[in-house]
Amino acid sequence: MKNSVKKMTKLFIMSLAIILANGTNKAYAQSGIPQVDRIVAEYAGVREGDTQTFDILSKSPCNVQYRVWLCNKKDNVWQDITKGFTPPMQPKSIYSVTTPKLKEGQYTISVWVKRYGASKTVDKRGFDSYLATNMNCLKDDGKGSYLSIDNFTHNYEVGQTISISNKNGKDYLYNYNVYDLINRRNVVTSEAYRDEVSWKPGKEGLYLLKVNIKSIEKIPVVVQKSDEMKDNVDDNKEDSKNNVIKNNDNINKEIIKDNKEENKDKSLKNENDKKDVDSEKQVEDKDIINNKDNVIPKYKENNDDKKDNKQELGENKKEEIQYKEVEKNTTAFKLIAVGNPYRELIKPTVTPSTSRHSNAIHVKSLVVGNASEGQIIYIKSSPSQGASNIGYFYGSLQGIDILKTVGNYYYIETKDYKSLNNVRGYVLKSQLKTVTPNQTYSITVKLGQQKVYIYKGDSLIKTFTCSTGMDSTPTPTGVYLVGTRGSLFYSGSSVICYNWVRWNNNFLFHSVLYDRNGNLILSEYKKLGQKASHGCIRLPLGDVRWIYDNIPSGTPVIIQR
Repeated sequence: MKNSVKKMTKLFIMSLAIILANGTNKAYAQSGIPQVDRIVAEYAGVREGDTQTFDILSKSPCNVQYRVWLCNKKDNVWQDITKGFTPPMQPKSIYSVTTPKLKEGQYTISVWVKRYGASKTVDKRGFDSYLATNMNCLKDDGKGSYLSIDNFTHNYEVGQTISISNKNGKDYLYNYNVYDLINRRNVVTSEAYRDEVSWKPGKEGLYLLKVNIKSIEKIPVVVQKSDEMKDNVDDNKEDSKNNVIKNNDNINKEIIKDNKEENKDKSLKNENDKKDVDSEKQVEDKDIINNKDNVIPKYKENNDDKKDNKQELGENKKEEIQYKEVEKNTTAFKLIAVGNPYRELIKPTVTPSTSRHSNAIHVKSLVVGNASEGQIIYIKSSPSQGASNIGYFYGSLQGIDILKTVGNYYYIETKDYKSLNNVRGYVLKSQLKTVTPNQTYSITVKLGQQKVYIYKGDSLIKTFTCSTGMDSTPTPTGVYLVGTRGSLFYSGSSVICYNWVRWNNNFLFHSVLYDRNGNLILSEYKKLGQKASHGCIRLPLGDVRWIYDNIPSGTPVIIQR
């Protein structure tokens, strides 16, 4: 058993050399220039007419943009399959891009990456670095396209279940293997085929998921009909032949009888009575003609029988379609990032003179909703306006991760406003925009510490004690922007909160609670430093007033556990 596992692991590792491009570069750690680290071809054995999907991941200290090129070596023409650089995305996010339908031959795929917002790139062609790899497309074997996994998610958190199951009416069976790409070891193998498989990662890392997909399909097969009607056809031929003989015998008998009557009549008639003889001859001729008329329909009937028999014989020779069950198999590879696999390598971008001691997080760009702060944007289960809603977010303050492009849609990851869970789905491209946050200040909220840290540039200038959401009504993590503000609002019938500053619809910075007479509710004030709110971030009046007066709209708010 141990030998078989070792053998399987060895074969699996060998397959990595074929489907993986690894662009690890030591220069990254020194320069901070983004490097494409992995390119994974998702499907093995693509054939003419298929598409191929590539999973791409980079090491970078900031948001990155990709541009992907494809070249068939037969015609040596480079095709820009991303149509320019992608929108900015977090470096830990795996980007998936799908090719057009492929022709037979060998292809080269080249991935360009650059820092988002950089005024000057390393290469004059507009990118900081690139990585290329090769792929073969085989001749069409007539067996149809490969089996695919729909709507797969590539980024997960520790403890979040990764599952594959049948969707869109598919009836597939799966087994899988997980390989740790950073530590270069096999993690788990499931050999049994099931209609649903799952795995729960126990630590951050970069993994390769190998999935074997199997289905039983009914293939149409053309077969000849059974010869069971052959005897009936032969019998019909024999019956037709006997009918013809019988009819001819009857005709001959009638003719002989008529001739006898004719001779008898002639002997009785007066030979000199020419008129009577001629008259009788006319009668005789008429009888013969009548007999001929009787023969013709019978022959015609026999010919019709022959035609019917031929038609029936032709029908018996018709082909029929039967369905044969055929097993179809596909191997798919999926790149998975759990947490931030390069946490030890990726540091926030800071000014060199203060980087040693600064914990400031600089958000150079952010993808947000292309709507007002209070407008809902629904997240769809598939790239269609008729698809079901699987979540929503509000307006222009919440950060969005774009994972890939599908036609007129982006496949995104963000917080669902209602459940506060991460959700992945589709929104129209027109519903998103990329903004540059205000760079003067940044705010970091540490939920575990119940602290608010305010930075000006790289310098920490303020530290406030706060109360964030209780476990039952938590404060969502993520990256947001400071929005509109107001002097006060009423909560219920007896509470006033002062100097509110919005960062996500009804999630606000605001003062601790006061009664309707403007008196501090001391019991609530004493909760500062512990979770106490319904999701907002409560602060002492003087502290929140400072934010209200000094922090401009568009300032990034980073909320961490």
